[in-house]
Amino acid sequence: MKKKMFAAILAAASCMTAGALAQVEDASILVRGYSFGPGVPAVVLQLSEAAGSVAAGEISVSTAGVAREVTGAYLCDEWGEAVEGASDRVALTLSEAELREASPFDSKGFTTHSTWRESYPVTIKGTLTTVAGGDTLDVDADLIGARISPDTALLNRRMEHTGVYENPMTGAQDGITIRMAAYEPEVLAGGDKQPLIVWLHGHSEGGTDVNIALLGNEVTALAKEPIQAHFISEDGVSGAYVLAAHCETCWMDHGDGLNGDGTQSSRYIAALRDAIDAYIESNPDVDASRIYQAAAPTAVT
Repeated sequence: MKKKMFAAILAAASCMTAGALAQVEDASILVRGYSFGPGVPAVVLQLSEAAGSVAAGEISVSTAGVAREVTGAYLCDEWGEAVEGASDRVALTLSEAELREASPFDSKGFTTHSTWRESYPVTIKGTLTTVAGGDTLDVDADLIGARISPDTALLNRRMEHTGVYENPMTGAQDGITIRMAAYEPEVLAGGDKQPLIVWLHGHSEGGTDVNIALLGNEVTALAKEPIQAHFISEDGVSGAYVLAAHCETCWMDHGDGLNGDGTQSSRYIAALRDAIDAYIESNPDVDASRIYQAAAPTAVT
């Protein structure tokens, strides 16, 4: 009788622990860049306590009004990257079939710029199982302001170049700002000079948020191993610097704020040249004799 009572007490304690482990305190969407633009392949949940293991039970998820199949769950860090050992964060991986439909971008078509959606509602219902047991998930929140993007974090140096330049269409002196994001791996600093890849976005990615340009065409792939491995210095170190330049309208803007046909000079040519020169001057590890341009089809050449 005493053994049965003791077993019942242990079982009750186990259920209480399981409930504590699975309580969701916060939630974020993981945003990654794809060839078509950004997508949300996972939702990251922060639990009240660390869990040693995790598995997805019967869970239904909707992102931006689109039903998403949960394909798995793993323990992760604050960037949504998988970790070994206990963690208080869990990522729910979602089917990629709906990535484009449930994009966090509000893309209005080729004639206008992409922007972040005004809202990104996420609902999660179901059971999350940890080593101690499980508990019910019930999340209903707007997560447009709770974005995690390890891809854009790769280009972690942000800067601006501002100057006054002549408008080729009107002849007026216009103030122009070129915003930039750079990938500068520490392993390249202080060694042989390495090349620089300059990315110019397409028409739809203009504006004031450089992250729009980084995610609109999977630009962040330039900072990842498959491409970085092609650049090898004499001392055997692989890699290249990446600079993504961002204008407020479009690179083929002849001076009226519209996307031109390329038959006239871009209003951004002189400002872009100065911005790239200023970046090279600020980074002595860049090989100025090896500058490569990677551009979307509508970017200025």
